[in-house]
Amino acid sequence: PPLKLHNTLILPSHSHKFLGVVIDQSLRWNVHTAHALAKGTAYVMQISHISSANKGLPASLVRHLYLAVVVPKMLYAVNIWC
Repeated sequence: PPLKLHNTLILPSHSHKFLGVVIDQSLRWNVHTAHALAKGTAYVMQISHISSANKGLPASLVRHLYLAVVVPKMLYAVNIWC
């Protein structure tokens, strides 16, 4: 049911993002894991564009970039939702 606070009607939503963690009504983490996976996939695709075999970054720098950027973005707040 909607909540009325100071003459403002607040409607419930299926999910809400709070401090970077997506929480849904049933407190399941499906929405958050899907969001984290999509975010990680987007970063991997961006890294793949700058790491072509012929004139891209060396593999060691690509690995370092992956570990420094992609992994933390995907595992943010993992101790809460896993």
